[in-house]
Amino acid sequence: MKNFIPIIAGAVLGIVTWKFSAYSADFGLGPLIWILICTVGGWYTWGK
Repeated sequence: MKNFIPIIAGAVLGIVTWKFSAYSADFGLGPLIWILICTVGGWYTWGK
């Protein structure tokens, strides 16, 4: 449970950076990979 909040924070950060980027693409494989990378980054940064 302690890793749940950092995972959600990373996913939200990934969605926000994808959605509000000037060069964002339509939702597909690329943005999905970016959101997953941000999710793992949130877990690694704040969850340890």
